[in-house]
Amino acid sequence: MRSLPSLLSRSGSFWFWLAGLTLLTLLASQTPLLAALGYEFSLLLTLPVALAAGWTAIIIGRHYREQRALSVFGMACLGSLPYLLLPFLLTLFTGGAGCNFWEGIAFYLLMPGLTLLYATGWGLLWQRILRRPLYACIAFVLFLLSSLALTIIQTLRHPPLFAYNHFFGYFAGPIYDEVVQIPLSFLLYRGISLLHLVELLCVLTMLEGPPGGGWQRIRTRQPALILFTISAALLTLLYLHQGELGIFTSRAYLQQVLSGRYETPHFRLFYPPDSRVAQEIEEIGRDHEFRYSQVSQFLQVTTSEKLVSYIYASPEQKKRLIGAGQTMIADPFNGEMHLNYRPFPHPTLKHELTHLLSTSFAPPWLKINLNMGLVEGIAEATAWQSGELTPHQWSRAMFELGLAPPLDTLLRPWSFWLELPARSYLLTGSFVRYLIDTYGIDKFKAVYRGKKFMQSFGKSLSQLQQEWETFLQSVPLSPTDLAQARASLIRPPLVQRTCAHEIARLKRRGWKAYRQGDYSQAARYFAAIQRWNPRDAESQRGLLASWYAGKNTRQAYALSARIIAEAEALPLLLYAHNVRGDLLWEAGKRAEARQEFLWIQEHAFSSAYKRLAAIKLAALNQEGGEQVRYALSPSRDQGVVLFRLHQLIVQAPAFAPAYYLLGRRLLEKHLYREAARYLQQAVQLGLPEESLHIEAERLLGIALYHLVAYGAAQRHFQQVVERGTREGIRLEAGDWIARCRWEEGQNRGASSNIDPR
Repeated sequence: MRSLPSLLSRSGSFWFWLAGLTLLTLLASQTPLLAALGYEFSLLLTLPVALAAGWTAIIIGRHYREQRALSVFGMACLGSLPYLLLPFLLTLFTGGAGCNFWEGIAFYLLMPGLTLLYATGWGLLWQRILRRPLYACIAFVLFLLSSLALTIIQTLRHPPLFAYNHFFGYFAGPIYDEVVQIPLSFLLYRGISLLHLVELLCVLTMLEGPPGGGWQRIRTRQPALILFTISAALLTLLYLHQGELGIFTSRAYLQQVLSGRYETPHFRLFYPPDSRVAQEIEEIGRDHEFRYSQVSQFLQVTTSEKLVSYIYASPEQKKRLIGAGQTMIADPFNGEMHLNYRPFPHPTLKHELTHLLSTSFAPPWLKINLNMGLVEGIAEATAWQSGELTPHQWSRAMFELGLAPPLDTLLRPWSFWLELPARSYLLTGSFVRYLIDTYGIDKFKAVYRGKKFMQSFGKSLSQLQQEWETFLQSVPLSPTDLAQARASLIRPPLVQRTCAHEIARLKRRGWKAYRQGDYSQAARYFAAIQRWNPRDAESQRGLLASWYAGKNTRQAYALSARIIAEAEALPLLLYAHNVRGDLLWEAGKRAEARQEFLWIQEHAFSSAYKRLAAIKLAALNQEGGEQVRYALSPSRDQGVVLFRLHQLIVQAPAFAPAYYLLGRRLLEKHLYREAARYLQQAVQLGLPEESLHIEAERLLGIALYHLVAYGAAQRHFQQVVERGTREGIRLEAGDWIARCRWEEGQNRGASSNIDPR
């Protein structure tokens, strides 16, 4: 009988699998996200390792068929160990240790590591049952594929987007959730995998036993039978409580957790009853119905069945229950949406609702088109909400900046995910909107249902693309718009970033500590990112914000000066000038502070920074203007802020920015009548910057909307439409006007033309 090394060295399948895993590792090293020892690399290797280990177990089991099962299992695991070691060493050699080496090791052991043991057990079992290697290999592969198919079906039928499987380990959910770490539920699930492995080994042991029968055979099998029974009991207990353990969230369990229920004509809403959502559920329900009226009219579709909307109190709750924290999710297969709570109106509800209603013209057997460019394109084209610029403007800017990926690439089933989401969503949204506005919704529906562009439009995709690009040249785009696009879109997609998950995790922890007032801890998180990537703009901003809020004046001033001298990212430069201006103001150097705020006013690409600079410049000339700096600084007690702004109004009753700031803060606290009064006064007194006046009109319209004064609200929103300089702001105001008119049609605004005082 050959030794194990001799057997493997003469086995063609062993070298085939080893060569395949080596090639896969080398290919992965070309992509930063896959090159690092971490979640994606482990997920990539897990199924190939499972196949290799199962196949090897069958070969070794056949050769050592006369030996005891546990001994053969150990040899098979040892024989498959190179499948783990070689990719691991290659990854370290090619510089893929990652930013969190020990977490990378943990992922590697929990995913391909445990899968190797599990697959070895199953391979050996099939060999012992079927004897012939070919039959055993076929049975093993079919069993693995069946396991994957069941997991996919379960994922499609139920809410969770994450998935656990004994062969591939862990799928974390949408790629847009950049924070990926090892949850406790994954550790519990891998414990379940080990219990199943124990059962497999018990079955293998019971299958052999001594020849003959009687008491001797029973006594030999007894320990394995007892261990099998204990494992089965533990597994039963764990599976009965898999919802509470976070292993699998069934629809019934999800609705048990989100036990609050609210129905509208077209929706069933589920929400946590002890949350902010419960306090605003009627308003949230109206938001759903208004968006339904818009989307159904644009798509020219209706639905006879009520749609389901799950609203979560926080991203953390949603991450724990279904595996998508920051990402809003539409599930066309089940007619459901999963939304994080957001202040009214919800910013992505219209987009997600489009996914659900577009099922009426999708391929009927799928309920969704497999081309993600078309799927997200129609959602963006319908929502048509993208900040201060329209998707058409963003798209033209991308072409002018040389950032636009080829459209035909985005319209391939898998290429869409490889681009920066902001670029791919906006470009496909602009293209689809152009098609609908030019040729009508019906022709697009035909393509979405499965027809070729030539069949539906009478033109090829390249011809339509050329028409669209020509149209974009006529879309107005100011230098300010171009600057905003440059600031927002010049960054690599996730797959091209180094240490993407670890940096995202540190950023989240840093901003969480910042919001909680732990500025020293926040600074440590952001400083850690700087050690890995000194040019990361967000961590520089976070570090500067933490030092400034934590009263580390000297460090904050030095960092702001360094950023101003070295940085290229305009958003970071604007923030650094703002902090340095505040520090100079605090030090009594008003003339120097004025220069900082004038720089912001000249270079600001967003209305928010223009408004900020205008307010601070006005406050510098105003006696008592330090109260404005206090109100606009971080880490301030909001009650004290309101009091100080009121005192400034008493001291300087003609200073309009104080009324504006107080009205804005009151609006954030849902004190709509008081907010409307102060905002109205700010408008009447006259604000020092046009963008500030437009924003005051917008906020006043929102306050009046909440006071059910729809006619008065529309007049203020109309001012924004007429005076606004940014197309996106005008579109948003028009959307509010449409909302007011819809509410009037619901008989909720009988006194809608009265301005409350």
